[in-house]
Amino acid sequence: MNINFILQGKGGIGKSFLASVISQSLLANNHRIMCIDTDPVNASFAGFKSLNIHQIKILDENKEIDSSAFDKFMELICSAEEIDDVIIDNGAASFIALTNYLLLNGIFDMLQEMGHTITVHTIVVGGQAFSDTLVGVNEVCNYFKDKCSIVVWENEYFGKIERNGKQFTDFPVYKNNADQITHVLKLEHLHEMFANDLKRMNEMHLTFDDANQSKDFTFMQKNRLNIIKNKLFEQCNQLI
Repeated sequence: MNINFILQGKGGIGKSFLASVISQSLLANNHRIMCIDTDPVNASFAGFKSLNIHQIKILDENKEIDSSAFDKFMELICSAEEIDDVIIDNGAASFIALTNYLLLNGIFDMLQEMGHTITVHTIVVGGQAFSDTLVGVNEVCNYFKDKCSIVVWENEYFGKIERNGKQFTDFPVYKNNADQITHVLKLEHLHEMFANDLKRMNEMHLTFDDANQSKDFTFMQKNRLNIIKNKLFEQCNQLI
């Protein structure tokens, strides 16, 4: 079983969208998947009803981290049968808590001993949050050094991934972790027409297949969404 964690300490940068894209691409390749949303504040991933997502509430009534919920989360993964891939979306608010749980309990070592493979997906964005997400990528690499493969996704929604003419691969965070970062993939900047259609689809928590079957989208809107889907799936297919 392949276990995919989407982790970043910065919020609002497209983690849930990425989780949904990875899930949909795996389904398109006839993989049997399990989706889990552990975001305690904004469970956007769980809103994609057709993906049958398990929502794990990791905050108790006092809004404190509930360690027993993390145990439940691991029980769900370890007891999964006839599943090829697990996709886990985690929010920025619980990034540190989940990371500490994974490390303190030796989760990655345990899962690998069980024969599972682990990939951590993280995101770097352009624009004002570029520096913050670089820090987040570096944190992920440091926390999970030599424990798993890491995939970095360049999300161009907020702008190109560059600073003073330097690309992501020119920065120390990449150069110092190039052996562990197995792929640098791209969520490309979209023309306004395409971006508006995609934004509307996501706000409705629809998958590409949902939108294609919906009467709420015109023929040309569906055509644009299919173009976006094909480009995104082409990126995801590099991981299969």
